[in-house]
Amino acid sequence: MLIRDDQIKAAVAVIYISGSNREFLLLKRNKDPRDPWSGNYAFPGGMREKSDSDLYHTSIRETFEECGLTLDDSNFVKKLPVRTAGKVVGTLIHVQPWLFELKEKPQCVVDNKEIVSSHWISEELLKNARFHSEQEVKARSGVHKTHGIVYEETFLWGFTYKVLLDLLEIKGEI
Repeated sequence: MLIRDDQIKAAVAVIYISGSNREFLLLKRNKDPRDPWSGNYAFPGGMREKSDSDLYHTSIRETFEECGLTLDDSNFVKKLPVRTAGKVVGTLIHVQPWLFELKEKPQCVVDNKEIVSSHWISEELLKNARFHSEQEVKARSGVHKTHGIVYEETFLWGFTYKVLLDLLEIKGEI
């Protein structure tokens, strides 16, 4: 399915620390009954605002707002394929991921209104099959079985999981 640019309403920043065992930034979202992704791991990001010149700048703005990191063109690696989020939770949205590389791990200062905590998760852990499993996920549309990674007693699944699978070239859902 071809997704037109005007159908893409949100953007995320996929941020990693360079090195032989890259570490990826994931934020744990606050629990909020109004938020379909409540309590989940996610990349920094969100909806495009009128003040954003484009989705690239949406990802940069949202990253700063959610975890205090300042990204710019010197960190930019590439534009990743658009993915659709929200199939399981019943809120479909097309999201543009942008890949950024940092040389050193910065300290994140999370916005407590939206984010509980920040986590740097190693590529080694993400590729380790013993962390991948199928679990039931409760959503507005009911209970669904889906693949993901258990990390610190929280299940990493859905859009975020699929972007990581693609990026790390993990074939299938382990």
